[in-house]
Amino acid sequence: MFEKISPKSDEYTTQQETEKLLVDEGVGQGSWSDRFLAVIKEREVAIKNLEDGGLDAGYLDFVVRREKRYGKLQEPIFDHTNSEEVVAFLKRRNEETLQFSVDRFIDLAKNQETVKSAHFIISGAMASPELRRQIYGTVHQPEGLPNYKKTVSLIAESFDRGEFPMETWRAILEHNSKTFWEKTKIFKEKVLPELKLKLLEFARVAIAEGILPLSEEDLRKAIDATGFALTDPTDATLEKMGGKYDVRYNVIFLASHAVDSYLRAPNYREEISFQDKFPDIFGPASKSITKLSESDTALVDIFCHEVIHMISGKTIVAERQDLSDNDPLFEHKKIGVRHVGKEVSRFRWLNEGITDYLTAKIMKDDSRKHVAYKKEVELFELLMIKGKVQIPLGSFTDAFFESFDPNQPKEQQLQHWKKLRAKLAEAYDHDFIVGLDRKIQEGGIDKGIDLVKNYELYKMLPWKPY
Repeated sequence: MFEKISPKSDEYTTQQETEKLLVDEGVGQGSWSDRFLAVIKEREVAIKNLEDGGLDAGYLDFVVRREKRYGKLQEPIFDHTNSEEVVAFLKRRNEETLQFSVDRFIDLAKNQETVKSAHFIISGAMASPELRRQIYGTVHQPEGLPNYKKTVSLIAESFDRGEFPMETWRAILEHNSKTFWEKTKIFKEKVLPELKLKLLEFARVAIAEGILPLSEEDLRKAIDATGFALTDPTDATLEKMGGKYDVRYNVIFLASHAVDSYLRAPNYREEISFQDKFPDIFGPASKSITKLSESDTALVDIFCHEVIHMISGKTIVAERQDLSDNDPLFEHKKIGVRHVGKEVSRFRWLNEGITDYLTAKIMKDDSRKHVAYKKEVELFELLMIKGKVQIPLGSFTDAFFESFDPNQPKEQQLQHWKKLRAKLAEAYDHDFIVGLDRKIQEGGIDKGIDLVKNYELYKMLPWKPY
């Protein structure tokens, strides 16, 4: 059974609180390397237990059955009751997992859309003097100022020739994991509290100016009810954004490279000297400082952007199992102005355009220096002014922050979204916004900008160009 519910309902807020607790405890988090190391180390524990002896056949069977979780067993038949054969099997599986991590790294390095992720892994490893010597010695690159692009390419070539030592690669993975968790500790203890305070300072003014349609107390409550976590930027979904709001798990992720830049800003370096305290994480201060001005607010902008997503309006559908005591499953059919259907998600570009437009307003970023979705913001601004009549900003923001309320009369539910659709139809034509969305999904954001910018010309054509 499916039922639309309010984001303020007890069952939904309880689930969100549970998800936040899991985030606060670090459940499901880790570096890119941890996805491989966790499996390898789990096997190493089993190997040690087996080599120490004294374990029954039930444990041997459990170890082998557990391997089925990690993929199809492509192994010859062996005696599952013989500890020596099981140990040999687990060691082979660890070699396969380590090689799989190499293959994934090479995939990242050879794809122009993800190569920066490979740069991040290696640049982090080269902050360690010992690992830097090992890497340079293996790829025969003279030491000097790091050229991560060249080094990553040389490492990939070394792997292709079968020359890169697996011991060094394992050390790189371990370093990636170690530094990630050290950064996570610094993020939660120092950076996150400061980000919240800085955002509230900007938001206080934005609320007074009517840019944000909620009270400071409600904003504080929303932030306090949300989980925040650091994530490894090797995650491809963070390649360009630096942050992500995951509504399913009630968590805002921030990429650790954005936090690195924040900590290396001159005003922060003088106060805390993170390079001196954690040289293996952030590298020597004299070589690795990113040049940022004291007024740089890049990370605060990312943080603000994701918080706006978090406080935007939602339509939530609860799926209940008949005659079951299990908690319902929640689907988010509307987040801001993005609408999620069974087969397609609509108006993501508009949702990001409004979000970044509001972020720039709140952060007083008049130059749009830190706007990530520049083209989406451009299209949103064109959409307000290029039709037969102009559409006020408030029509969009009212719909953006509107949540479905099952307690309202049916005609009042999502009334601001209905009013916005009517204004868009008046300014352009019926279902123009759907055609524009389809044009963007098929041809990209530039096609949408061209269509709206030249709407007066296109509407004279004998056919609809969308």
